[in-house]
Amino acid sequence: EDPPAATISPLRALVLLLSVAHLHQATAAALTPLGLAGRQIAMAAQRVHTIPIFDDNFAYILDGGDGTAACVDPADAKAVFKFAQSKGLTLTHILTTHSHWDHAGGNADMKKLVPGIEIIGGKG
Repeated sequence: EDPPAATISPLRALVLLLSVAHLHQATAAALTPLGLAGRQIAMAAQRVHTIPIFDDNFAYILDGGDGTAACVDPADAKAVFKFAQSKGLTLTHILTTHSHWDHAGGNADMKKLVPGIEIIGGKG
């Protein structure tokens, strides 16, 4: 069980929010159990990096500002991992919006590249 939101890092709070809200449905009701204001959630990721993958899709890295980051839909695990390395970021979480191959298809490869990374959402 996670400690109360006030005692965890902003990036972990964002990861928890996204897992509760399933990325697409962030509502006031989803924020309430975490005890976080919407403004604090928006500020949790210090920077969002967009990574083009394949011919028509994107993955994202949520930079926590402290050297840790979460990746969203890393279907091309190598491209996302390489980008994170180039920015000096350690990936700690995968956030998967849904289980289609072009969103979750890289999760298994990412687990090989980053042993111990936590997957939230579909496993792929």
